[in-house]
Amino acid sequence: MKLADRVAIALSTPAQIARFGGLSLGESWALVNGIRLYRDNDGSIHWLTKDNRGLISLPIWIDRQSGRGTFQRFRLVDEFEAACWVTIP
Repeated sequence: MKLADRVAIALSTPAQIARFGGLSLGESWALVNGIRLYRDNDGSIHWLTKDNRGLISLPIWIDRQSGRGTFQRFRLVDEFEAACWVTIP
């Protein structure tokens, strides 16, 4: 089952989820406060796309043994593109 499917189940029927823990954006200090389905009145969607000169730097992998991280730079775009996909090393 894909992550997107699991998130959809968690949002629609949380009683079916038997796990606990936190959802974070990369590192444990970046915990997400809440999540919900997109609504039309939320406005336009912006995507992060990889860009070596982008102003947004985010961790994509943290080596728990060494504590060293792999970071990539991103920028916001209005349309989804292939560079929005991130490969975790």
